[in-house]
Amino acid sequence: MKHKNSKRAQTEIMGLMIIVVIITLIVLFVVSVVYFKPKDDPLQSFIQKDLSTSIISAMLKTGSGCTKDTTMEDLLIDMVKAGGGSTIICKNSEKLSIIYKDNPDCQSIINGKNALDCGISQILKPLEERGQPYHFVVKVQNNAPYINQSYLSEEFARAKSMEVTPYTLPIYPTDQVLEIWLCMGGECPEI
Repeated sequence: MKHKNSKRAQTEIMGLMIIVVIITLIVLFVVSVVYFKPKDDPLQSFIQKDLSTSIISAMLKTGSGCTKDTTMEDLLIDMVKAGGGSTIICKNSEKLSIIYKDNPDCQSIINGKNALDCGISQILKPLEERGQPYHFVVKVQNNAPYINQSYLSEEFARAKSMEVTPYTLPIYPTDQVLEIWLCMGGECPEI
């Protein structure tokens, strides 16, 4: 009888050890999933979602240098109203050409369209210098783009940007709405 109880006790201990091992494996799995999963990088998330809106907002408020009180927003609205041209004549064209002498887009600034091209080029230049792919489009809803430029490095040649919504700017007194797209990380989705 003693031998039978000993064998039964050994079997119970083995069963208990198997249960402990299974519970330990489950706990290790849960701990590894909870504590060692890759965390979202908040900086990268900000860059992808909010940087384009911040750049466009800052660009619209930036003085154009074309005239004393003309902003980039004024130049964009003038471009749309003029059908892609400009009605604004720049008074500080020589000064702008000297300040931005390293930028070919900033030479021979005569009108608002030239100043707009220069300003956009200067604002997007840091993205190119960092190797950050982008696609910049300015258009009136459901029309061909007025401005469509991009910088795509070879490794991002066919990359698509994350989902993005355009910055909208109403053109008064018309019912037109100007869409300004800045897609970071690649080409804009079909717009």
